[in-house]
Amino acid sequence: MDQITHTVRRSMWQDILLQCQNRPCTMSAKQWMIEHDINEKSFYYWQRKLRKEVFKDDSSDMAELSSLKPKEELSFIELTKPKNRMQSYELNTIVQPAAILKTDILTIAITNEISDSLLSRILREVSHA
Repeated sequence: MDQITHTVRRSMWQDILLQCQNRPCTMSAKQWMIEHDINEKSFYYWQRKLRKEVFKDDSSDMAELSSLKPKEELSFIELTKPKNRMQSYELNTIVQPAAILKTDILTIAITNEISDSLLSRILREVSHA
């Protein structure tokens, strides 16, 4: 695919992905795709492709940033674990989670409003914990 074709398709799929992201919260992505006559495989292919492009751009920016020396020393703050843990019944009264991740020491409630980037980051961090 030549560069002009890719640029046009990229722009079109960016618009489609943005429209899907801004769909009503009561509508699933699959329902939105059916309603807008979008091929599901093509949708996820372009979503993955555009994310990889963005990640590649971000990683090159990060390489440039990491080569710069910080102006200030980094500092850390120790966080203490709360003495009384929130019980699961208390958690359910605060938010209505779509999914709950539990480990021996951690419970994470995830709603449908979570962004893809935040969910990816949470899963990445929990897998390394």
